[in-house]
Amino acid sequence: MEYTYSYHEYDEIIPYLFIGNFHALKYASKFDFIINCSNDIPFPKSCSNCLRISINDDPMDCDKMLIIMKRLDVLEKMRNFIKNKQPVLVHCYAGIQRSCAFVACYLMKYYNVNPITAISQIKMKRPHAFDGGVNFQDALYSFYHENNKPIKN
Repeated sequence: MEYTYSYHEYDEIIPYLFIGNFHALKYASKFDFIINCSNDIPFPKSCSNCLRISINDDPMDCDKMLIIMKRLDVLEKMRNFIKNKQPVLVHCYAGIQRSCAFVACYLMKYYNVNPITAISQIKMKRPHAFDGGVNFQDALYSFYHENNKPIKN
């Protein structure tokens, strides 16, 4: 079954940070770093800075998403490219759940926003983001609480 989408292949969420679906890979040359949040979508042949985050579009993969994100320092790598004004694409199959959850974590970490605000900011730029509910809501709240622990004196 082939899915068709009536929305953009990718959208800029903040300067130099884009969320997209697998069709965005037609424009791979526009991006300096591509994060592929799928198990099997192939990388473009021309991609020299590509990273696969192999997770399913399933709330049961919340913990796996957070573990992989930390182990591979994904958010820090994204930040380095963005700070150097090098475009970053985070994509999954539809550009609705997995990629949006990663970008929400980025916004929470580097813009000090809570999950609700991060989700809202993404939806303002990519209205179909998180359609059908937030599959990785537990991961977003876990990430937020882990990164906003009170400092003990």
